[in-house]
Amino acid sequence: MIANKDFNVDIAPEMELYKILQRQSYSIETALAEFVDNSVQSFIDQRNTILQREGIEPKLKVQIAISSLDRQIIIEDNAGGITRNNFQRAIRMGYGPDPKPGPQNLSVYGIGMKSSAIWFSNRWSIETSALGSGEKLTTTFDLDQLLSSGTTKIEVRSSPEDENKHYTKITIIDCLRELSDPNKQFEETVLPYLQETFYKFKNVFIEVMHDGLLLQTTKTQLTEPSPLEYPRVDNNGDPITNAVVKWKKELDFIHDNKPVRGFILIRETGSYHGPGIRLLRNQRVIFGTQGGNRQNKPQVLLGTSNKYAPQRIYGEIHLDDFPVNFMKTGFDMNMDGLYRAIRTEISARPPDTKEDYIEQAIRFRKKKKKSNTTTRPKDRSKTKPETETESEQSSDPVVLTEISFSSDLNNALAQLRVKKLYRLYDSLCHISLIRHPVLAYVGAWTLLESLATQMGKVTGIAFPSFFSSHYKELAKIGSVSV
Repeated sequence: MIANKDFNVDIAPEMELYKILQRQSYSIETALAEFVDNSVQSFIDQRNTILQREGIEPKLKVQIAISSLDRQIIIEDNAGGITRNNFQRAIRMGYGPDPKPGPQNLSVYGIGMKSSAIWFSNRWSIETSALGSGEKLTTTFDLDQLLSSGTTKIEVRSSPEDENKHYTKITIIDCLRELSDPNKQFEETVLPYLQETFYKFKNVFIEVMHDGLLLQTTKTQLTEPSPLEYPRVDNNGDPITNAVVKWKKELDFIHDNKPVRGFILIRETGSYHGPGIRLLRNQRVIFGTQGGNRQNKPQVLLGTSNKYAPQRIYGEIHLDDFPVNFMKTGFDMNMDGLYRAIRTEISARPPDTKEDYIEQAIRFRKKKKKSNTTTRPKDRSKTKPETETESEQSSDPVVLTEISFSSDLNNALAQLRVKKLYRLYDSLCHISLIRHPVLAYVGAWTLLESLATQMGKVTGIAFPSFFSSHYKELAKIGSVSV
């Protein structure tokens, strides 16, 4: 048992950057998912310890209670809790993930929970007890108070607790986001998004309450659809042979020196609103189908949404070694190359396989539903493939310690008359790339994401693809030296 003793944690650096990062492109569901990430990871790390102590199979319960009247969000879990040795890591921006992340580690940059908490509010508190610690740790983060006082340290209070207790409770105070729900956003978007994001984790249960009402949804489709069992068909939709094919193909190949595993199937029953292609990293859904406008039906792989293939093709693709952005809302790469590789894998390639999944989905649908097929508007959110270029590297590269300030770029940002852009750029130029690389990455990512949005980028398009597709247009405006 640890002797109860209060202590301080340092939450530096660049305090003003915390304020600017409130303008990140989170949504309520993606920000809440960051808290659930921490709960699930703690549960995974401490599962065996909890099992040994309690003697029954542990079950993680994450409860999220939203009060629009109090402008408050409470996230509670019964995971492993936070020890005093890990408190600095848990609360400091960019402190970093565990030194040796395991194969199911959800932490990427050690920044998610902190950045999402700040996105919600300037004030939030943590109350936690780690299994076997015999103490409860409590602290409150108040950004306005920290900025006005000039301090970078907050006090963590310790009090006795039952050694068998293990929990964490985070309270978002004076929430800056709209919490009323006239359009059933929490029921139809937030809850389905969270359920899908973590549906692969065993014994993990998520509850969302809004103004005292436990939310339920029938929109979430978490079970694997039944695959079509039917012979191959020709252009007229007629069977080519009598041999019945079960239209599900396992995938296991290498793309960009990284493993790609999963499956693609043709659904027995198609739907405009059915699941598309789920992309997962360490069991967590990154691109999915439920809530948050993230229904993933890539045109490079499936064609436009008003065609037949997107109505019938479903897949789960595990990309554990592929990099994701710090908000875990997308992969840090242009995905078109991967989708083309998957398209090749599910195409007819004699003598390896005779089945072409896209063609079968198109032809079979055409025959079975031709009389009552409706036409939907074309998907206008097309982007050109991102062009990859190679740059020559010096044999003795210069190690940058900071981002050099460019007056030209600063003036160009100022002309947009969006204060957060040039303020964020100014803050970035004061961050040490050696001491705080993660914070610099997050700031740069936020700057580019915000700039792309200001220029017309729509939800669901990654900013690298946006800038790539608008390269010629930007070149006409003029170049800026950075």
